[in-house]
Amino acid sequence: MARNIFTRFDEIVKECGEGRPYAVDCYLQYTDEFSKDDRSLIEDFRKKYIAKQCDVSVIDTYPDGQIAVLKKFLGFVRDLPENDRAYKKRLKLAKKQAEKDAQDKDRVRKDFSTTENFLNNRYHRSQKYFSDSASSFKKKYYFIQKLVMILSLSVSVFSLFMIFLGNTIWSEGSLPKWFGNLDNFIVAAISAAAAWFSSNDKLYRNLEFWVKYRTISEALKKEYDLYQGRCGVYDIADDSPDEYGHTQAEKKFRVNYEEIVQRANDSFVSILQSDISVPLGAAPDKYANILTDGGAKMTSDALGGAKGEKKDGDK
Repeated sequence: MARNIFTRFDEIVKECGEGRPYAVDCYLQYTDEFSKDDRSLIEDFRKKYIAKQCDVSVIDTYPDGQIAVLKKFLGFVRDLPENDRAYKKRLKLAKKQAEKDAQDKDRVRKDFSTTENFLNNRYHRSQKYFSDSASSFKKKYYFIQKLVMILSLSVSVFSLFMIFLGNTIWSEGSLPKWFGNLDNFIVAAISAAAAWFSSNDKLYRNLEFWVKYRTISEALKKEYDLYQGRCGVYDIADDSPDEYGHTQAEKKFRVNYEEIVQRANDSFVSILQSDISVPLGAAPDKYANILTDGGAKMTSDALGGAKGEKKDGDK
């Protein structure tokens, strides 16, 4: 072999003794994957390997069970990272793979047969998704709006500052001609940045999606509270389970849940297919008032109503 198979492992052991974090982790993986007996076998193999002038064929002198352990060790050694950077890169790839595996596992069809499974595997996951998405869009919207405000204000501050310097310090003709136009260039650049961020926010519709996702989340929470309290349509006097173990209240809740989600889907399609503009100042109050309305009208209006229907104030 071009390189002694134990060279990298010796470096890891040495760095581990010096307290290098990645080396410690690598060595811990070695002690976790191989038992005390396995490590004794590996040390015996190492002595024979060196005695045979680094001839890896010495592995054939061991029984099949020990050969499997030694081959596992050789694979482990070859996979050891070269340095901290390589180790962090490997950890990053392993994390991405773990996240991907978790997502793939989560895509597997869940069991909704019982009330508990439906609530855990469908309702709570959906409600959390809408709530988290609303918070994300809210943060993006506020961040961009604050940035635009700062950039817009900086234009006025910078212009006043340059006027002050021109009137108090600089005399006419004392500065190069190009420097006299520098303030105009900076003002134009800041204004362009403010316009770009403002257009970017409008393009990604952070405000609209924030309001929509939050509205859906609150509608789902209200429906769940009514179901838990057996109020409104869920107030059924004799609500005995049917042959499948489902009560009338539970079945109504499932149907209402699916209707809310379907209206949400239709609402998102309408956002993408039309140029909806909601006045920035009036939007939060408008949707907050909708949430206080009762009955099915609240859910219908809050989620955009029937297809093609326009609400008061929509353009």
